[in-house]
Amino acid sequence: MNWTDASIEQRRDFLKTASSAFGVAACGAFFIACENTTVKNPDTQNNQITTFTITEDVKLQVLTTINASVFKVVPNFNSGFPILFIRTSESVIKAYSSSCTHQGLVINESLENGRIYCSWHGSEFDPASGNVLQGPALTPLVQFSTTFDPLTNILTLK
Repeated sequence: MNWTDASIEQRRDFLKTASSAFGVAACGAFFIACENTTVKNPDTQNNQITTFTITEDVKLQVLTTINASVFKVVPNFNSGFPILFIRTSESVIKAYSSSCTHQGLVINESLENGRIYCSWHGSEFDPASGNVLQGPALTPLVQFSTTFDPLTNILTLK
């Protein structure tokens, strides 16, 4: 088409079509970017056992303090996504998937007001159980089995 001969209506139609195509491409890019922060189908039944000495593991050293929390990627657990470890008492360290059960987006690494918080949509979870304290999430966080020996500082993830 020769733009000098195009009518105003033809130009408007072209701009509408071009802007619609751009909008679709921008939305697609947005959803692809969101996909990178989504954790899908955590593997909680993999029959793997991993042990850590929290005082020797650089990432887990923070867990020497009660109410401390930290993300750590553990091979063969949680589909390669981080696990949220939380020390809830002298003898208990909990492990949860880093995926919020509302839409699968990554939860916050640190506790806020004593709760696990998802800043994407405001869900809050109990650090001791993973249960939902405030929605929109309706189901508890996926929990991994752990044992912790405070005398040896050995954490076992199952």
